[in-house]
Amino acid sequence: MVDKIAYLDNLEDAFDERFSKYDSKLEYDDIITDKPYLADYIQEYEYEEILNQAVELGLLIKTKNGYISNFNALRFLQDEEYQQIAIQVYDFIKGTVNIFDVITTVPHYKAMTKAAAVDFTLFEENSVKFALSYDLAEDLDETYPYLNKKQK
Repeated sequence: MVDKIAYLDNLEDAFDERFSKYDSKLEYDDIITDKPYLADYIQEYEYEEILNQAVELGLLIKTKNGYISNFNALRFLQDEEYQQIAIQVYDFIKGTVNIFDVITTVPHYKAMTKAAAVDFTLFEENSVKFALSYDLAEDLDETYPYLNKKQK
């Protein structure tokens, strides 16, 4: 059980760690300054639209000071729309490789993550202890989205 939650936490930590390298404002000009090649294929209005979709899907939480990451690895593995927006947002904040794009496009990784999502879902449905543990972790994420994993 701990392994399954750790796998999801590792994906969430990868997203949140890169997100934390930028201030929560995620200003277009700052992203383009850091990654000038993005200006060739995304305009500011498209960038803002992607961030708005991320907020609508719950990937990001908009605050008066900017954004808070609310990445959910299980939803990433199960929801294609969420997955595509997460990949686009991660493109803005990535270092050199968009690992989330790799996970969904390389057949071996894609099959592995789909199997993990199915395994996770079946385990959650058939194990009361696992379901309660996972629900508690989700409640903490929803109640305290600004806390990091170690604080929760």
